[in-house]
Amino acid sequence: MKIDSSHFHRQHMGRLLYVGEYLKREGYNLNGTRFQHYLSIAERFLEVPELTTDEAWALVELSEMYVILKVSERYGCIGRAEISLCLKGAHSLDGEQLAGAGNKARNYCFQLYVASNLLVFGMEAEIPSHGSEADIRFIYDENSVPVECKRLFVEGGVEKSAKNACSQVSKRVAEGHFGIAAISLSREFWAVEKKAVMESVHDARFSVEQLYKRWRGILSRLLEKYPKVALIYINFQIPVVGPENLYSIYERKFFKTRDNYQLLPESGVAQHFIDAMMTLSLMEELHIDE
Repeated sequence: MKIDSSHFHRQHMGRLLYVGEYLKREGYNLNGTRFQHYLSIAERFLEVPELTTDEAWALVELSEMYVILKVSERYGCIGRAEISLCLKGAHSLDGEQLAGAGNKARNYCFQLYVASNLLVFGMEAEIPSHGSEADIRFIYDENSVPVECKRLFVEGGVEKSAKNACSQVSKRVAEGHFGIAAISLSREFWAVEKKAVMESVHDARFSVEQLYKRWRGILSRLLEKYPKVALIYINFQIPVVGPENLYSIYERKFFKTRDNYQLLPESGVAQHFIDAMMTLSLMEELHIDE
Protein backbone atom coordinates (compact mmCIF):
# COMPACT_ATOMS: atom_id res chain seq x y z
CA MET A 1 0.00 0.00 0.00
CA LYS A 2 1.23 3.51 -0.82
CA ILE A 3 0.44 6.33 1.58
CA ASP A 4 1.80 9.77 0.82
CA SER A 5 1.70 13.43 1.75
CA SER A 6 2.56 16.43 -0.37
CA HIS A 7 3.32 20.00 0.68
CA PHE A 8 5.61 22.91 0.03
CA HIS A 9 7.01 25.73 2.11
CA ARG A 10 8.28 29.08 0.94
CA GLN A 11 11.68 29.70 2.41
CA HIS A 12 12.54 33.18 3.62
CA MET A 13 16.26 33.72 3.10
CA GLY A 14 16.39 35.79 6.26
CA ARG A 15 15.22 32.79 8.25
CA LEU A 16 17.76 30.50 6.63
CA LEU A 17 20.52 32.86 7.76
CA TYR A 18 19.63 31.76 11.29
CA VAL A 19 21.81 28.73 10.54
CA GLY A 20 24.89 30.95 10.38
CA GLU A 21 23.86 32.95 13.43
CA TYR A 22 23.38 29.80 15.50
CA LEU A 23 26.58 28.06 14.39
CA LYS A 24 28.74 31.15 14.95
CA ARG A 25 27.13 31.86 18.32
CA GLU A 26 27.86 28.31 19.44
CA GLY A 27 31.48 28.51 18.31
CA TYR A 28 31.46 26.20 15.28
CA ASN A 29 34.21 26.80 12.72
CA LEU A 30 32.53 27.34 9.36
CA ASN A 31 35.65 28.23 7.37
CA GLY A 32 35.73 26.20 4.17
CA THR A 33 32.63 24.19 5.03
CA ARG A 34 29.72 23.58 2.71
CA PHE A 35 27.45 25.59 5.01
CA GLN A 36 29.65 28.66 4.73
CA HIS A 37 29.09 28.33 0.98
CA TYR A 38 25.31 27.87 1.37
CA LEU A 39 25.02 30.88 3.66
CA SER A 40 26.85 33.07 1.15
CA ILE A 41 24.24 32.07 -1.46
CA ALA A 42 21.37 33.08 0.84
CA GLU A 43 23.06 36.38 1.73
CA ARG A 44 23.64 37.25 -1.91
CA PHE A 45 20.06 36.33 -2.81
CA LEU A 46 18.77 38.98 -0.39
CA GLU A 47 20.67 41.60 -2.40
CA VAL A 48 20.21 40.14 -5.89
CA PRO A 49 17.30 37.66 -6.03
CA GLU A 50 18.76 35.30 -8.61
CA LEU A 51 19.79 31.66 -8.30
CA THR A 52 21.59 29.18 -10.52
CA THR A 53 20.30 25.60 -10.50
CA ASP A 54 23.22 24.48 -8.32
CA GLU A 55 22.50 27.27 -5.84
CA ALA A 56 18.80 26.40 -5.67
CA TRP A 57 19.66 22.80 -4.80
CA ALA A 58 22.27 23.94 -2.25
CA LEU A 59 19.59 25.89 -0.37
CA VAL A 60 17.65 22.65 0.14
CA GLU A 61 20.59 21.50 2.27
CA LEU A 62 20.55 24.79 4.17
CA SER A 63 16.83 24.42 4.84
CA GLU A 64 17.38 20.90 6.18
CA MET A 65 20.00 22.20 8.61
CA TYR A 66 17.66 25.02 9.64
CA VAL A 67 15.12 22.45 10.83
CA ILE A 68 17.80 20.45 12.66
CA LEU A 69 19.14 23.49 14.53
CA LYS A 70 15.69 24.78 15.51
CA VAL A 71 14.85 21.35 16.95
CA SER A 72 18.23 21.14 18.69
CA GLU A 73 17.65 24.52 20.30
CA ARG A 74 14.15 23.60 21.45
CA TYR A 75 14.61 20.00 22.59
CA GLY A 76 18.35 19.76 23.29
CA CYS A 77 18.60 16.19 22.05
CA ILE A 78 20.82 16.84 19.02
CA GLY A 79 24.27 17.59 20.34
CA ARG A 80 27.40 19.35 19.21
CA ALA A 81 29.05 16.18 17.93
CA GLU A 82 26.09 15.38 15.69
CA ILE A 83 25.86 18.89 14.25
CA SER A 84 29.63 19.01 13.62
CA LEU A 85 29.40 15.87 11.48
CA CYS A 86 26.87 17.58 9.20
CA LEU A 87 29.14 20.52 8.38
CA LYS A 88 31.61 18.43 6.41
CA GLY A 89 31.28 16.96 2.95
CA ALA A 90 31.06 17.98 -0.69
CA HIS A 91 29.75 21.48 -1.38
CA SER A 92 27.54 20.44 -4.30
CA LEU A 93 25.68 17.41 -5.61
CA ASP A 94 28.11 17.34 -8.53
CA GLY A 95 30.94 16.97 -6.03
CA GLU A 96 29.68 13.73 -4.55
CA GLN A 97 31.58 10.58 -5.45
CA LEU A 98 30.54 6.94 -5.28
CA ALA A 99 33.03 6.08 -2.54
CA GLY A 100 33.69 9.56 -1.23
CA ALA A 101 33.91 9.92 2.54
CA GLY A 102 32.42 13.38 2.23
CA ASN A 103 29.04 11.88 1.43
CA LYS A 104 28.64 10.69 5.02
CA ALA A 105 27.90 14.23 6.19
CA ARG A 106 24.93 14.57 3.86
CA ASN A 107 23.64 11.14 4.84
CA TYR A 108 23.92 12.07 8.51
CA CYS A 109 22.13 15.37 7.87
CA PHE A 110 19.17 13.43 6.46
CA GLN A 111 19.22 11.17 9.52
CA LEU A 112 19.01 14.18 11.85
CA TYR A 113 16.28 15.69 9.66
CA VAL A 114 14.13 12.57 10.07
CA ALA A 115 14.77 12.57 13.82
CA SER A 116 13.86 16.26 13.98
CA ASN A 117 10.52 15.61 12.29
CA LEU A 118 9.70 12.89 14.81
CA LEU A 119 10.64 15.06 17.78
CA VAL A 120 8.69 18.11 16.62
CA PHE A 121 5.49 16.14 16.47
CA GLY A 122 5.74 14.57 19.88
CA MET A 123 7.40 11.21 19.38
CA GLU A 124 9.85 9.93 21.94
CA ALA A 125 12.96 9.52 19.81
CA GLU A 126 16.69 9.28 20.38
CA ILE A 127 19.84 9.33 18.27
CA PRO A 128 22.25 6.60 19.45
CA SER A 129 26.02 7.12 19.30
CA HIS A 130 27.09 7.64 15.70
CA GLY A 131 28.01 4.39 13.97
CA SER A 132 27.41 2.11 16.94
CA GLU A 133 23.67 1.49 16.78
CA ALA A 134 20.54 2.15 14.76
CA ASP A 135 20.46 5.61 13.19
CA ILE A 136 17.34 6.57 15.17
CA ARG A 137 15.16 4.82 17.72
CA PHE A 138 11.64 5.77 18.75
CA ILE A 139 9.43 4.29 21.43
CA TYR A 140 6.18 2.57 20.57
CA ASP A 141 4.21 0.45 23.04
CA GLU A 142 7.25 0.31 25.37
CA ASN A 143 9.42 -1.10 22.55
CA SER A 144 12.42 0.64 21.00
CA VAL A 145 11.93 0.76 17.23
CA PRO A 146 15.00 1.22 14.97
CA VAL A 147 14.99 3.53 11.95
CA GLU A 148 17.79 3.11 9.40
CA CYS A 149 18.38 6.14 7.16
CA LYS A 150 20.02 6.21 3.74
CA ARG A 151 20.53 9.18 1.46
CA LEU A 152 21.15 8.21 -2.14
CA PHE A 153 24.34 9.83 -3.44
CA VAL A 154 24.80 8.09 -6.77
CA GLU A 155 22.20 7.88 -9.51
CA GLY A 156 20.69 4.50 -10.24
CA GLY A 157 21.33 3.15 -6.76
CA VAL A 158 17.77 3.19 -5.43
CA GLU A 159 17.38 -0.57 -5.02
CA LYS A 160 20.81 -0.97 -3.40
CA SER A 161 20.23 1.84 -0.87
CA ALA A 162 16.77 0.57 0.05
CA LYS A 163 18.05 -2.99 0.35
CA ASN A 164 20.91 -1.91 2.63
CA ALA A 165 18.51 -0.03 4.90
CA CYS A 166 16.11 -2.99 5.07
CA SER A 167 18.97 -5.38 5.79
CA GLN A 168 20.24 -3.21 8.64
CA VAL A 169 16.75 -2.94 10.14
CA SER A 170 16.44 -6.73 10.09
CA LYS A 171 19.68 -7.08 12.05
CA ARG A 172 18.49 -4.62 14.72
CA VAL A 173 15.24 -6.31 15.74
CA ALA A 174 14.29 -9.63 17.28
CA GLU A 175 11.72 -11.99 15.81
CA GLY A 176 8.23 -10.56 16.12
CA HIS A 177 9.45 -6.96 16.22
CA PHE A 178 9.74 -4.35 13.48
CA GLY A 179 11.71 -1.35 12.26
CA ILE A 180 11.59 1.38 9.60
CA ALA A 181 13.76 1.99 6.51
CA ALA A 182 14.01 5.71 5.58
CA ILE A 183 15.44 6.76 2.20
CA SER A 184 16.14 10.23 0.76
CA LEU A 185 15.84 10.18 -3.03
CA SER A 186 16.23 13.89 -3.72
CA ARG A 187 19.50 13.29 -5.51
CA GLU A 188 17.96 10.66 -7.78
CA PHE A 189 15.39 13.28 -8.82
CA TRP A 190 18.25 15.73 -9.45
CA ALA A 191 20.04 13.20 -11.66
CA VAL A 192 17.00 12.00 -13.61
CA GLU A 193 15.78 15.55 -14.21
CA LYS A 194 19.30 16.56 -15.32
CA LYS A 195 19.82 18.93 -12.37
CA ALA A 196 16.71 20.91 -13.26
CA VAL A 197 14.91 23.19 -10.85
CA MET A 198 11.12 23.07 -11.06
CA GLU A 199 9.22 26.23 -12.02
CA SER A 200 6.04 25.32 -10.13
CA VAL A 201 4.82 22.99 -7.40
CA HIS A 202 2.60 21.31 -10.01
CA ASP A 203 5.67 20.44 -12.11
CA ALA A 204 7.49 19.11 -9.06
CA ARG A 205 4.52 17.01 -7.99
CA PHE A 206 4.07 15.46 -11.43
CA SER A 207 7.78 14.64 -11.84
CA VAL A 208 8.07 13.07 -8.39
CA GLU A 209 5.02 10.88 -8.95
CA GLN A 210 6.37 9.64 -12.27
CA LEU A 211 9.70 8.82 -10.67
CA TYR A 212 8.15 7.01 -7.71
CA LYS A 213 6.21 4.72 -10.07
CA ARG A 214 9.54 3.28 -11.26
CA TRP A 215 10.33 1.97 -7.78
CA ARG A 216 7.02 0.71 -6.45
CA GLY A 217 7.70 -2.86 -7.57
CA ILE A 218 11.21 -2.81 -6.12
CA LEU A 219 9.96 -1.59 -2.75
CA SER A 220 7.19 -4.21 -2.67
CA ARG A 221 9.71 -6.99 -3.31
CA LEU A 222 11.97 -5.71 -0.54
CA LEU A 223 9.09 -5.75 1.94
CA GLU A 224 8.49 -9.38 1.00
CA LYS A 225 12.17 -10.24 1.45
CA TYR A 226 12.54 -8.40 4.78
CA PRO A 227 9.48 -9.20 6.94
CA LYS A 228 10.89 -7.29 9.93
CA VAL A 229 10.61 -3.99 8.01
CA ALA A 230 7.25 -2.41 8.84
CA LEU A 231 7.47 0.18 6.06
CA ILE A 232 9.85 1.96 3.70
CA TYR A 233 9.71 5.75 3.98
CA ILE A 234 10.74 7.73 0.88
CA ASN A 235 11.53 11.45 1.13
CA PHE A 236 11.96 14.01 -1.66
CA GLN A 237 12.88 17.67 -1.20
CA ILE A 238 12.84 19.60 -4.48
CA PRO A 239 13.67 23.30 -5.07
CA VAL A 240 11.03 25.33 -6.88
CA VAL A 241 11.90 28.76 -8.27
CA GLY A 242 8.75 30.48 -9.50
CA PRO A 243 7.90 33.91 -10.93
CA GLU A 244 10.05 36.77 -9.61
CA ASN A 245 12.50 34.14 -8.29
CA LEU A 246 10.19 33.15 -5.44
CA TYR A 247 12.01 30.25 -3.77
CA SER A 248 10.13 27.29 -2.30
CA ILE A 249 10.87 23.70 -1.38
CA TYR A 250 8.43 20.99 -2.40
CA GLU A 251 8.58 18.03 -0.02
CA ARG A 252 6.95 14.73 -0.86
CA LYS A 253 6.73 11.78 1.52
CA PHE A 254 5.81 8.24 0.49
CA PHE A 255 5.14 5.45 2.99
CA LYS A 256 5.34 2.04 1.30
CA THR A 257 3.65 -0.64 3.38
CA ARG A 258 2.35 -4.11 2.70
CA ASP A 259 -1.18 -4.38 1.38
CA ASN A 260 -3.74 -4.34 4.19
CA TYR A 261 -0.96 -3.55 6.65
CA GLN A 262 -3.58 -2.47 9.21
CA LEU A 263 -4.42 -6.17 9.68
CA LEU A 264 -0.80 -7.27 10.09
CA PRO A 265 1.37 -7.47 13.25
CA GLU A 266 3.44 -4.41 12.23
CA SER A 267 0.39 -2.15 11.93
CA GLY A 268 0.97 -0.30 15.21
CA VAL A 269 4.61 0.54 14.50
CA ALA A 270 3.86 1.58 10.92
CA GLN A 271 0.87 3.75 11.81
CA HIS A 272 2.68 5.46 14.70
CA PHE A 273 5.48 6.50 12.32
CA ILE A 274 3.07 7.56 9.57
CA ASP A 275 0.95 9.67 11.92
CA ALA A 276 3.99 11.70 12.98
CA MET A 277 5.65 12.08 9.60
CA MET A 278 2.45 12.84 7.64
CA THR A 279 1.98 16.14 9.46
CA LEU A 280 2.22 19.05 7.04
CA SER A 281 2.89 21.88 9.48
CA LEU A 282 6.60 21.44 10.19
CA MET A 283 7.61 25.06 9.58
CA GLU A 284 4.56 26.41 11.41
CA GLU A 285 5.39 24.24 14.41
CA LEU A 286 9.01 25.42 14.46
CA HIS A 287 7.89 29.06 14.47
CA ILE A 288 5.08 28.69 17.01
CA ASP A 289 6.93 30.76 19.63
CA GLU A 290 7.88 33.59 17.26
